[in-house]
Amino acid sequence: LILRYDKIGDMIVTKPILRALKRRHPNLIIGVVTSPVNAEIIANDDWVDHRYVLKSNPVYLAKELLRARKEKYDVVLNFVFNRTTSGALLANFVCPHGIKIGQGNEKYAFYFNKLICLPPSDRHMVEMLSFYVSEVFGVTFTEDELKLFYSVDTKSLQRVNEFLEKHLLNRHHHGLKANRYIIVNISVRDATNALSDEQVFALVAFLSRIPEFTTIIIYAPEDAVKAMRVREVAGKRQCLIYPEQGTAALAEIASLLEGAFCAVTPDTAVVHLASAMRTPILGFFCSPRALLWRPYGVDHQMVIAESEQLVSSIPSTKMIEGVKSFLSTLQDKEKASG
Repeated sequence: LILRYDKIGDMIVTKPILRALKRRHPNLIIGVVTSPVNAEIIANDDWVDHRYVLKSNPVYLAKELLRARKEKYDVVLNFVFNRTTSGALLANFVCPHGIKIGQGNEKYAFYFNKLICLPPSDRHMVEMLSFYVSEVFGVTFTEDELKLFYSVDTKSLQRVNEFLEKHLLNRHHHGLKANRYIIVNISVRDATNALSDEQVFALVAFLSRIPEFTTIIIYAPEDAVKAMRVREVAGKRQCLIYPEQGTAALAEIASLLEGAFCAVTPDTAVVHLASAMRTPILGFFCSPRALLWRPYGVDHQMVIAESEQLVSSIPSTKMIEGVKSFLSTLQDKEKASG
């Protein structure tokens, strides 16, 4: 049983570990405890046998935990590194007679049968998880096994294709160098990584003036008005928003990212989703998280706030210089490859 009841990005970086374990041991029964926000990420994964969603409704929550307890899991791995106590309590309730594995400070040792001492956080999170599992089961993972991935359903692909055709845009990986687009994500729920309005307007205004690309803004539903306002200021011809109305499924955002020349985003789940779709990323980070949650397995560049300050403290001019540098690097690489 894997405890992974946190955010979308956390589940995306966990998927390679789940798949690798199942492929090596097909008879292994894998259950995953999820949160309501990240359950969708593994909803259709064949290598997950059971899923338990920790909703806030106490009756539903009790039913899910009892359902997990009835499976009598042999081992519980707590992958929620910043919630050691709650993870320990869940593990002991769901699996009272099994082996509970955790990580962290020795003060938590009495909760678990074993505590894993993780390496320094200069590694990426997917590498940290692979180390964790290797310490437990004595297996090693190849670089190829750790690549992030995400599958897009046919309906989501079709909706995005209709949007691109409507605006005469081409997917970058189709090999066409005309009518391509760049994704700018303006939304993040964590205040530490949120962009200021000034930063958003400056970034989109700059990108919208680049003639060879159209800028597409992606946003959380609560930022819909802001996205439309940014588009109006930037100019409708070179700046679009997705979705144009209503809400978009995560798979639609993944499909849109897959076709982009690159993505520009603060540190949020879009970093990991773009990595999974093999899209180059320019990311804005605060220093404590930059290495652990950086883009993985794709061309990328990071603009990092100084002295552990918020992402909103990064000067807009520094962000734009980062965009210029990254686009130049990608275009030079494109020319070199013919």
